[in-house]
Amino acid sequence: MTADDRGARLQLVTAAVILGTFLLGLASGVGLTRLLGPPHPPPPPYGPPPADPLDALDLSPEQRARADAIRERHRPAIEAVLREGFPRMRALHEQMRAELREILTPEQRRRLDELDARRPPPRPGGPGLPPPGLGPFPGPPPFPPPAPSP
Repeated sequence: MTADDRGARLQLVTAAVILGTFLLGLASGVGLTRLLGPPHPPPPPYGPPPADPLDALDLSPEQRARADAIRERHRPAIEAVLREGFPRMRALHEQMRAELREILTPEQRRRLDELDARRPPPRPGGPGLPPPGLGPFPGPPPFPPPAPSP
C-alpha cells in the first residue's frame, strides 16, 4: 500500500466519521425534540370557533332556517356598525398609547415596542369582525338542513 493510497483511505474514513457524527446528531435532535417537545401542536391564535347559541335551543329545521334568514338579513347592518366604530376605537387606542408612552422610560418604551412586534396579525375578515364563518353570525350551515318529516 502506497502513501497515496493510505492518504486517500484516511480521507475517506475521516469523511465517513464526520458524516456519521452529523447523522447521529440529527437523529438524536429529532428524537429529543419529539420526546421533550409539546405533546401536540399549539392551538391556532384565535382558539376554537365559538359555539352558536342557537344550537342550545333545539330548534326545528324550519326554525333554524328562519333564524339563519334573520341573521343574514341583519348581517350587513351589523357589519356596517362594526366597521364604523372601529376607526373611533383605533383613534382612542392610539391616543391612550401615546399618553402611556409619555410616562415610560426609554427602556420601557423599547420593551413595549418589542411586545407590539410579537402580537399576532389582525384577524382575517376585517377590523372588529370575526373571521368569515365564525362569531355570532356564522352564516348558513355548510350543508342544507334536512327536509322536515311529513
